[in-house]
Amino acid sequence: MSPPQHFMEQLDQEKRYPAATQDQEITDETTNSKDGYDKEAQTVVTTLDDSSVNSSRDPANTLPPVPLQMKLLSVLLVSCIGFGSQWSSGVSSAMKSTMKKEMHINNTQFSLLEASEDFMSSALILLTGIFTDRLGGTGCIVYGNIIYTIGSILIAGAAETRSYKFMIVGRVIASFGDIATQVAQYKVFSSWFPPSHGFASTLGFELGIKKIGGFNCGFSSVFWTMVGMNIFTNLATILLFFLVRFCEKRYTSIADPATGEKLTEKNKKVDFKKVLEMPWPFWCMIAFTIFQTTTANVFSQNATELAEQRFNADSITAGWYTAVLQYAGFFFVPLLGVFIDIFGQRVSAMVVCGAGCFLSMALVCWAPSIKGTAAAFGIYAFAFSLGPTVIIDGIRTSMWHQGAFGTAYGIKVTINNA
Repeated sequence: MSPPQHFMEQLDQEKRYPAATQDQEITDETTNSKDGYDKEAQTVVTTLDDSSVNSSRDPANTLPPVPLQMKLLSVLLVSCIGFGSQWSSGVSSAMKSTMKKEMHINNTQFSLLEASEDFMSSALILLTGIFTDRLGGTGCIVYGNIIYTIGSILIAGAAETRSYKFMIVGRVIASFGDIATQVAQYKVFSSWFPPSHGFASTLGFELGIKKIGGFNCGFSSVFWTMVGMNIFTNLATILLFFLVRFCEKRYTSIADPATGEKLTEKNKKVDFKKVLEMPWPFWCMIAFTIFQTTTANVFSQNATELAEQRFNADSITAGWYTAVLQYAGFFFVPLLGVFIDIFGQRVSAMVVCGAGCFLSMALVCWAPSIKGTAAAFGIYAFAFSLGPTVIIDGIRTSMWHQGAFGTAYGIKVTINNA
């Protein structure tokens, strides 16, 4: 073989060997990568299996859901608490004329008596909502009702001795308890029932029972009856406290079917940023409740004197008329709650409520006859029955997270009292 030919064959062999070596290296890398992928996949599967086993072993996931009987019992207890609270808060408005005569005070002094409680609510209710989200509704109800009972005893003593200043002190002390329970009652509902799945129905039932609680007359005996109502409220609160603790140990958390969010009674920490992070539909509800609640407060506080003047009735009979305004819608409010849970139509209910409140005030101003005043009372009783249920349910529905409901309701009460 000639040297040039031998040299060419040697070059061909050198070209083939690196190519073969490179192919072998690529094959080895592919094999190694496949083995690596198999090992990683096996690791992932093993991890998933372990997490599944661990989750199945988690006691919280093995607990059964809260039965309907326990939910209904909680609604009944909270409604009893609301009944006692409404009885106590409705006394002064229904007995305005009698209080002025018995305690020898004028309209300015009576307004100061009402404003003392409203001022405390305006100053503290927002913080109460934030801390209720953190501490839970049940605990706040327990402590709030104890404080409210102490205040009601002082108020009854002031009515017995006809002491105006002493009654102001009692109202301020009672306001601390009332502030704590206002938010906490609905916080309990929000942790048991999601929107459109029982929340509005339970609100309607509780608010209907509250309206029955506004049906009262008399003077000093009524204030002592208020003390008895608060003792009854405390008993219901204690039962609710132990019921919630029992369900927390025996049953799993309730989930919102729409979002999958676990409903909780209290958060892990206090979060003040929630006040600035409320969604815009919530602020629309707040704008509506400002006008609706203001109209309702003005009408309710002056209904007794209005009935005396327009119907030529004495103070006792006028007090009954005022109580009927609060009592008349007790059977309608639960039906409204069921309607909202099934069909929604919250905006439609708000429109009817707003139009009814406007019409009732217009009749009072421009139809001073007996028929015009009676029509105003009837329209107001119907329209006012729509307001609380649709407002509170609308606030809850507008929330991104259920844990911020206490803060949201605190904002609502703060703005209403401002």
